[in-house]
Amino acid sequence: MGTIIINTPDTAEQYLQLLTRKANLTYRLTLAALISMIVLFLLWFFVLLPPTHPLTIASIHIVPLLLFLPAILRRNPRSFAWLCFVVLLYFCQGSVTAFALPQLLGKIGLTEALLTTWLFCASMMASRYHGQLAAQS
Repeated sequence: MGTIIINTPDTAEQYLQLLTRKANLTYRLTLAALISMIVLFLLWFFVLLPPTHPLTIASIHIVPLLLFLPAILRRNPRSFAWLCFVVLLYFCQGSVTAFALPQLLGKIGLTEALLTTWLFCASMMASRYHGQLAAQS
């Protein structure tokens, strides 16, 4: 049987570089998922299945996500953590929509649930790594 080699950082500087790479990666993944969620809601409410009052409904869905954007751009660890809490509401909506409603709306709900899972995981890890970076500084 072969041996498993795990690359662990030898020095504090290497550890800090590894932590910085992880923080940058999770930051980019969080930002991409957040923008994808906003684009999904714009497409949903203005192109694919517009409701009676699309601006109102879209605002209810998009404004809470936009409120997190400045803090995420500043890479605030607490903002990543709070985003995780808020994203759970979107996950609930996406899950209910995916399984309760047929055809196109169900597919949109499934897409929302998948995007929120991506956003939750990326934001949770970004919170962890940025918090560790802040503690190192």
